[in-house]
This record gives sequence, C-alpha cells and structure tokens, in this order.
Amino acid sequence: MAPVTVASAQAEAGRERARELFAEGLSLTAEQQFAEAALKFREAYALVPAPNIAYNLALALTEVGELTEATGLAEAVMEDASAPEYVKNFASALLVRIEAGQAHLQVSLTGERGDAQIVLDGRALSDDELGISLPVDPGAHVVNAERHGTILERQELTLEPGATVEVVLTPSTWPGATEPGPTSAPVEGSGGGVVGAWWFWTIIGVVVLAGVGVAVGVAAGGGTEGPLDGNTMPTVVRF
Repeated sequence: MAPVTVASAQAEAGRERARELFAEGLSLTAEQQFAEAALKFREAYALVPAPNIAYNLALALTEVGELTEATGLAEAVMEDASAPEYVKNFASALLVRIEAGQAHLQVSLTGERGDAQIVLDGRALSDDELGISLPVDPGAHVVNAERHGTILERQELTLEPGATVEVVLTPSTWPGATEPGPTSAPVEGSGGGVVGAWWFWTIIGVVVLAGVGVAVGVAAGGGTEGPLDGNTMPTVVRF
C-alpha cells in the first residue's frame, strides 16, 4: 500500500502546484502580461493537461502572436471528449480569431533542388510542403536552401497578420549548379532569326520571371489584415 499512497500524494501535490501556477497565470493575464502568463499556463499544463488550462495557454499565445502553437492547443480542446461544452465554444471562437490573424507562406522553386534541403525557420521542409501555402506566425521568418551545412540561398522576410506571401528560390544560381550545355545554332526552316535564337528566349524568360516577382510583391503588399486589436474573448476559463 505504501507505493500507492506515495503515488497518490505525489499526484495531489502535482495538482496543487498546477492550481498555483494556473492562478498566477490568471493574475498575469489580468495585467496583460501574456508572455509571462503563457509560461505559467505551460507549466500547469505539463502537470495537469486539462482542457481549461490548454485554452488559457492558447489564448495567451495568441496575444503574443504565437498562432501556430495556439491553433494546435485550441484544436486539441475541440477534440477532447472531457472538455466542457462551454470551453469548446471558447476554443472554437478563438480559432476563428486566430485564422483572421494567421499569416501564410509558400516556398517555391524554379527548378530541381537536388540534394539540397529547404529550411524554414530552422525546420527542413518536406517535398509535400513545397509549393503550397503554409500557416505561419506573423513576424520575421528565414528561408534557406542548404547543402551539407552550407547556405546556398537565403531569404529573410517579415509577415504581417493575415498576409500571404510566396518566396521563390532559384536552384540555377546555387553554387555547384549544373551549367546549361551549348545551344545549337538554328537550322534553316526551324524558326531561325531573332525569334529562333536561344538568347531571345533567355531574355523572354527573364522578363517573365521579373513579372512573376512583381506579381508576388503586389500580392504581399495589399489586402492584408491589420494587427489584432485587443482581446475580444473572455479573459480566462477557470480551472
């Protein structure tokens, strides 16, 4: 019986500590110290993974712009069979708010990447994540093309809440990229002259790519949502 008693005492001590941390998180939330509140809620959630704590952690993270993690927590609350209905309602409303402020980033390539890795904020992207819009937090981001620890291409950008931006990487400019082979001169009757010359289509390609760059810049600069203004949600859900 002794081990059971000790285990029960330890579990109760953990719950009591979680309540203390949760109360501290509530006080910090009331003072709008959301980053500090998130730390308290995170510690409490590690001790007692209750949906009420998860919701409040998601809310605090939303306030500091960490929307990707907040989304995961709010979705976990929605899927938690033990979560009270009112907590799920709060989580559902929070997800709507997060979606309005979530930024999206698409990383595309103009050619094959070979054995290079495409890394977004320190995380290697899979092939399935290239060329599609990925939800990311508003703020600063770094996209690298890397090979064996060497950075081949680097792009840094800052996304506003609600913005959707495409980053285009160009493998042909990377060190060690295969040079195009010699182009044969056009033969008679095969569309020679200026239009048939290889350099004409090279120039056209550059113009087209420049046009794409302009289009991406326009898309990134317009139609974005403004910053989230304040907290329209209930401040906290009690634990």
